[in-house]
Amino acid sequence: MNRKNVYIFKMETCPHCYDLQKLLTQAGIQYKTIDVDVHKELFDTVCEETGFIHVPQVLINEWDGKEFTNNKFISDFDTLDEVVEKIKNVL
Repeated sequence: MNRKNVYIFKMETCPHCYDLQKLLTQAGIQYKTIDVDVHKELFDTVCEETGFIHVPQVLINEWDGKEFTNNKFISDFDTLDEVVEKIKNVL
């Protein structure tokens, strides 16, 4: 069985990133954070993939024991509640 992973691309100075983390914790959704200031090249790749240059952005993928598959980015949203609902739908 594949394990799904949730990653939040965030900045230390982004209040929306912290609000999203709080909402995900309240919803019982486990996630890992990736600081875009530390991992700039990775975030540049994410921005090219999604077409969005803001944070937070969310990546959900699956680990099948050998590789990550089924990458799904959640970057286009109006509210943080909408992000949480989109994540729930993918999980």
